[in-house]
Amino acid sequence: MKQLQIRVGTDKDNLNPIPPNNEDTPVYIDSELFCGYIVVRVKGNNEKCSKYFSNKSRMFSMQISGKFKKEFSGDDIHFGAVFDNPIRPPYGTQIGLAVANLIDPSLKADLYCQKPWLLSPLLCSMNIISVQPPANKQEFGSWPWKQGVNLSEDCSNLHKEHKFTSIFQRRNFYKHQDHRKQVTFKPDHIYNFEFFGPSIDFNTFKLSLGIHIDITRYVNNQPISGEDAVQGRKLQVRVGPSIQSLAIASVNDEENPHFIDSPLFTGNVLVRIKDFKGITPDGKEPKSCAGYFDNKKRLFALQVQGRFKHEYSADDLLFGSEFERKCTPPTGAWIAIKFANLIDPALQVDIYSETPWLYSPILCSMNIVNVVKATRPVVGAAPLDPKAKEISDKISTKSKDSVILLNSADPNYTATKQQEKSQALNSVTSKPVPSEILGEWIWKDGKELEENNTLLHTQEPDFGADAIAERRRYYQKQKTRKHTIFSPNYVYNFEVLVN
Repeated sequence: MKQLQIRVGTDKDNLNPIPPNNEDTPVYIDSELFCGYIVVRVKGNNEKCSKYFSNKSRMFSMQISGKFKKEFSGDDIHFGAVFDNPIRPPYGTQIGLAVANLIDPSLKADLYCQKPWLLSPLLCSMNIISVQPPANKQEFGSWPWKQGVNLSEDCSNLHKEHKFTSIFQRRNFYKHQDHRKQVTFKPDHIYNFEFFGPSIDFNTFKLSLGIHIDITRYVNNQPISGEDAVQGRKLQVRVGPSIQSLAIASVNDEENPHFIDSPLFTGNVLVRIKDFKGITPDGKEPKSCAGYFDNKKRLFALQVQGRFKHEYSADDLLFGSEFERKCTPPTGAWIAIKFANLIDPALQVDIYSETPWLYSPILCSMNIVNVVKATRPVVGAAPLDPKAKEISDKISTKSKDSVILLNSADPNYTATKQQEKSQALNSVTSKPVPSEILGEWIWKDGKELEENNTLLHTQEPDFGADAIAERRRYYQKQKTRKHTIFSPNYVYNFEVLVN
């Protein structure tokens, strides 16, 4: 059975074991370069430091208070880990390091060499830095941070020319070597540092990188998709071709998806949500869709089978969310966004505006894209843009090879509510029936949508079913998207899902 042992010393050859959570009697270290006190806190190791961990998500903390015995520049001192022998990093380590770089942009690492290491300048890696000058310093040797008294950030005596309003601002500033070299660690100052984290449980030696956020706390009760089934709130999913014609959809109803139609687009929409307990259109018990979620880590999926009634470039079509009112993102939301950018680099976001939004080109955001040939023309399309023909007539035949001309809808045309439909597929009575326009809805009873983008391209490469990441990377470039045309002659199947 693995047990935690903490050893402290002035170098790796002079390490001595210390007890964790020993706030009352911190350990003193002294070398020719530095002297000071250190306390290591580990949540759950013993009852000590219970006040420190109260109301915090931290799992551990290392805090130091001391003095340098000679001057060093801010670029001389680093914090991190160095191993004596090779290690075997787990799968996905590179993603973990990329996320760490979002928090500490100056982190450097090589975990695959003979002596693996990861190091960062002390000014960037520390969660909290506090500096006491000679004229206003605590008595060296005292340790006031106990019984719930916490260290607070105070860099006013570190770099007097720059005032930092947040820890992130300090880290971002000192990621530049020139800025670090402007700082001098002085022997007559007392320096207090603290490094902590919420992810590593040293009692079990487990790392948790899961993100669990109850978004209903942060969007000011806006009906973005509904609400969760806790504290009397229930999720309601509404679907429509526009915000003016939304109707409650039946979640997890694979036999009967939701049909939408407008002068611009027609299609079937299915929303799957694991363990759904929300509102249904008819008030009956919600469906579980258990077969789809079996042996998967997915929490929800949105699948669309549809046809555009005009031509659009792949740069015209975006997928995402937009809020009607300002929301309050949780602390660290920007980190989650940066992580999302690792998966979808084309994602664009402004969650701090008066009407927050996040959008990505549809060919970058979709997990699955499947294109098939339609068997008959679409009906009920909006009028074509009258300027398109004028432009086409003015362009020479030779020039048309380098100019993209689309049979797009008239931008001044506005559909009426009567022209838009949003209803369960089995309740549609209009002709032609949806299956004649879209084909049969076959994604039920265990049959799932698979990537097939052959008809998406003309001269572009064909991305196989196992090359979704390559397809996303390919369409990150706007020029590439502008040369890919969505045509009314095809049926487009999309699926976006979240684990």
